[in-house]
Amino acid sequence: MLIDVHAHIDYEQFDFDRSEIIKKAKSEDIIIINSGLNIEGGKKTLDLSREFDNVYAALGLPPTEIMDEDVNKSSNSSRITRKKLSQSARLGWITTG
Repeated sequence: MLIDVHAHIDYEQFDFDRSEIIKKAKSEDIIIINSGLNIEGGKKTLDLSREFDNVYAALGLPPTEIMDEDVNKSSNSSRITRKKLSQSARLGWITTG
């Protein structure tokens, strides 16, 4: 088994063949930890982690890009996916200001 610990398979350049890439990775016994870097990327990442059992979500919001309402939206999204997220390690929470 291999683990890709930092992928961005949610990026639009993978729209054409994303499913095939993920299925190929699964057939090769590869787990993908996809890093969603903003609200939209996080939503796509969570959707991928729900759809494919070899994709896990790593969510983050860079301090330079977040506003209070963004954090609230992110928190609401994460509540929906507790089952998948409970299987993932929580590395920490960083706040600013």
